[in-house]
Amino acid sequence: MTIDQREKRVLILEDETPLRELYKRRLKRLGYFVDATSNADDAIKLLGNNYHAALVDVRMPGMTGIAFLQKVKEQDSCMEIIIITAYGSIESAVKAMKAGAYDYLTKPCHLPELEMLVAKACEKSELRTENTILKETLHNKETRIKMVYRSPKMVKIINDVKKVAITDSPVIIEGESGTGKEIVAGYIHSLSNRNSGSFIAINCANLHDNLVENELFGHERGSYTGADQKRRGLMELADKGTLFIDEIGEMPPLAQAKLLRVMETKTFRRIGGSREIHSDARIIAATNRNLSEEVKKGNFRADLFYRLNVVRLQIPPLRDRPEDIPELVDHFLELKCKTLNTFKTIKPEAKQLFLEYRWPGNVRELANIVERAIILSSGTAISIEDLPFGNNNQVQPDLVSLVEMERNYIEQVLQRTNGNKTKAAKILGVSVRNLYRKINQMQNMG
Repeated sequence: MTIDQREKRVLILEDETPLRELYKRRLKRLGYFVDATSNADDAIKLLGNNYHAALVDVRMPGMTGIAFLQKVKEQDSCMEIIIITAYGSIESAVKAMKAGAYDYLTKPCHLPELEMLVAKACEKSELRTENTILKETLHNKETRIKMVYRSPKMVKIINDVKKVAITDSPVIIEGESGTGKEIVAGYIHSLSNRNSGSFIAINCANLHDNLVENELFGHERGSYTGADQKRRGLMELADKGTLFIDEIGEMPPLAQAKLLRVMETKTFRRIGGSREIHSDARIIAATNRNLSEEVKKGNFRADLFYRLNVVRLQIPPLRDRPEDIPELVDHFLELKCKTLNTFKTIKPEAKQLFLEYRWPGNVRELANIVERAIILSSGTAISIEDLPFGNNNQVQPDLVSLVEMERNYIEQVLQRTNGNKTKAAKILGVSVRNLYRKINQMQNMG
């Protein structure tokens, strides 16, 4: 079976144009998705693309290859770095390996050797990613999920959660971005008889369409160019546990069809495989879209929707459950202080502002603002001046429409990120594609 080869992603950082184009041409011919640039500053901006491997020249104008390598490792990236040096210097090679390089090559590079190293580096990157997922799963099993709520709306939701948790029925969790859909899914798992198994999450909005199927179902060795090793998918890893599919409305049609088959037969095939693999994974899906409307528009399979739609939980936005805000502030203050190894309190008048703000970003925004206030406040207590909506009385008026609130917040985030839409989308908790769609809608509205 042939799929788009952007599944293996390689970054080339080389200031010599002929070599940069040669490497790019060779790797693209083998089926890799390749980005290439001549300077480290541009390369750093591209790191959000989650490359498997990078070819990095040691000597470049500005930031050196070694400095770029160190920058990548500081971010705890799973990307493997292959250093290229024109001089075959033992000193630079040793320094690169100590800094965490996967390997090094000397110019002029023997191209078959370069191709072999890139393939092996991509394989190691995938193994590291799988290990990270498994470690996070183990951490999730060992960490008790704490639900913070007091409002009548959330009391009802949690009562429903406790009823559905003891079953194996699929669940759809609906709600705006940032309302805590993944936390609720994890809580369902923790209360279920599957809590000794894995809780594994995938966000369809963060992946290119061609990657979703591969992430979910894995592939066999040799199933396409660059598939040098067998890879188990998340559906297989979630066997006897729970698979949480976030932003399922973004799932491409082919993956939707395959997911429906798994839910009906509990079997699937890896990409390029002929063997039926069994998976008894419970499916919990989440979306900030109205799936019923998406079905009517033809964007989501009706049969998959009806298969998923056994229990539907609607998480209310934070502005509709103000009773939860004080407890959430206290919870995140304690949690973030522990993470940042500090201790701070919050003044009553500052806490009151949390109740007056409209929270377009919901619980995620509240958690981020608490963390920001802890970091930027100079005293031992967070005051009004330490809050982004505390200066100049920037509290959203009650009579502002939800559309205008969303527009204002998106504009604020874009200003804070200097127009960087990838960073803005991450803060907003939406895909870059969704952010562009919202910006176009804002522009059309004038």
